[in-house]
Amino acid sequence: MIRIQSTALCASILMALTACGGGDDAANNSATPSPTLTGLAATGAAISNAPVTARCVAGDPLTGNTDANGVFTLTLSATHTAPCMLEVVNGASRLYSFATEAGRVNITPATDLVLAHALKGSPADVFAGFNKTTSDGLLNGLAAAKTYVKNQLKAVTGVDYAGDPIADVLVVGDADDKVLDALGSALDKAGKTFTDLRTGAGAGTDLSTILPKDPGNGGGGGTLPTCNTSLFSGGVRNATAQEIASFGTEYTGEAGMFNDNFEFQKTGSVSLALSAAGALTVNAQAQTVSSVCMETGASQLVVHFGAHGHVDLKAAGKFNGVLADGTTVIRSASSSTEPVVKDWGTVTIKSTAFSADRTLKPNRLPDFDIETTSFGSGRKLAMRQATDPLNGASSFDSVSVRYVAATGQVLSASVIVVPEPTAPVGSTNYYAVCELPACNGITVDASAGTVTFADTELKATVLSGNPATARISGTFSLPDWRPRAGTTVTAAQLSACKVKANAYNAEMSDIACLAGTYVGTDIDGAACTVTIDTAANTFRFKDGVKDNTFALTVSGGYNNLSSYYSSLIQSASMSKPGVPLETISLDVAPLGTGQLKVIAKNIHGVGGTTNTLYYRQCRLDFETNGS
Repeated sequence: MIRIQSTALCASILMALTACGGGDDAANNSATPSPTLTGLAATGAAISNAPVTARCVAGDPLTGNTDANGVFTLTLSATHTAPCMLEVVNGASRLYSFATEAGRVNITPATDLVLAHALKGSPADVFAGFNKTTSDGLLNGLAAAKTYVKNQLKAVTGVDYAGDPIADVLVVGDADDKVLDALGSALDKAGKTFTDLRTGAGAGTDLSTILPKDPGNGGGGGTLPTCNTSLFSGGVRNATAQEIASFGTEYTGEAGMFNDNFEFQKTGSVSLALSAAGALTVNAQAQTVSSVCMETGASQLVVHFGAHGHVDLKAAGKFNGVLADGTTVIRSASSSTEPVVKDWGTVTIKSTAFSADRTLKPNRLPDFDIETTSFGSGRKLAMRQATDPLNGASSFDSVSVRYVAATGQVLSASVIVVPEPTAPVGSTNYYAVCELPACNGITVDASAGTVTFADTELKATVLSGNPATARISGTFSLPDWRPRAGTTVTAAQLSACKVKANAYNAEMSDIACLAGTYVGTDIDGAACTVTIDTAANTFRFKDGVKDNTFALTVSGGYNNLSSYYSSLIQSASMSKPGVPLETISLDVAPLGTGQLKVIAKNIHGVGGTTNTLYYRQCRLDFETNGS
């Protein structure tokens, strides 16, 4: 039974959900809700759709799952006796927690470290055999373990964990959750695993010997630059000394401007240098740094300096931003080599129109759509390589192929290179095509999921800045847009969906038929998750780089929701008023007979400015038979 404080006379009767007193009272108490264990499973980001198990001192194991937001509830029966130990399966790893009684209990890296310290060993080693002896040991060391873990989190992240890691309300995105984000970031940067920390906590060691202690918080260093959060709409925090030091290097790139067509025009070079202590120089000139922020959920340090300057420093020496005069855009010369998760393949474009061969390795979300042709149902594949794949305004090269789906017969192919420095004055691109029957050396293999070019010749069009021909060699992988595991929305639901069009102040009820979780493929070929929760009034885009959640608060007018419906498309968008280009949108459109296309977008300014955009897409294709 669950032990709940009561008088000695009523204790056992209360556990059976009956009352002390007459029959009328007993009838009223028969509706008393059963006690539960409920909380959040998270590592900073929510642990979505994951198995949760609880083992109590008495009673059979309880099992359930987290929802899309990481929230779980396990209902206890009269046969269960607290305390209980909990486990959540997070991919290949597991995290643990401990509930002294029914009620709130979170499962996070912080709760796991608390148990490791109290047990003086790994929680995983005792979970299967959890019993009263294990429980008593945890209870005896619980208070000291919580204090130890909170002190260690401050040491390795530089940020206070304010609440009780186990029992206090925890929400993804709140201050304590951001400490978990910082812990994960520190582990990644140090090349350590959570198992390393768990082992250290079990031994009672100083965890800053595993993750270097923040000099600004007791490590003997100087004062760290702080984050001016008023420059952002959210998603940033103070950077630790370790994080600042990890970005301490020299950055070389290009200075210039964007023209009216959003094409970058180089005017010179630039050199930046950030010291381990956060001091910045631009072209060897010292700058007055006013703010240093770490973006939550992203490996990017944002430094503001002078009156209007800021730079976003990234991994491998990449960066972008604006100089202190507010007019010159800084871009990393090496940004075109941005690594991608998905290997979409590579093609090489050769032409005397180019100063050097052009290699196109896609890093933007490919287009792969159905179209109607005179030869039957066709497909169009378009692969793109952007100079900055997460910047929606950046220029890109592209290769496209149109073919008949049933036979693989190629109808046309084209290449666009933007810009090409050797093109004539006034020209901004090189554009070449081949069309049936002249498209030779292109093989579409639907079973292998590839399109291969074998020295395929394309001829420049009248729109090209150079009349020379081009030849393409290489192979692309065809995208697979089928919904991934975790998708709760069905094609039948979307086929019957008709949102209520409202361009300015839609309610969540207007888009109720779009509600659910969509798990698709993003720019890099990795999984992305979009969730519309009409009960919680939230709209979330989770891509593992910049997770973004908006909550509709109509009374405060903080977020705007708009919706649109037509015979061709229906959509819903959530945005923050007063913060240009900070939007999550979801579009549903017919793709072809029996299919639906869903594309979600996560777009917002980076570093408190709209000069640089973060741009991410997530796509799913549904069959109307329910897949």
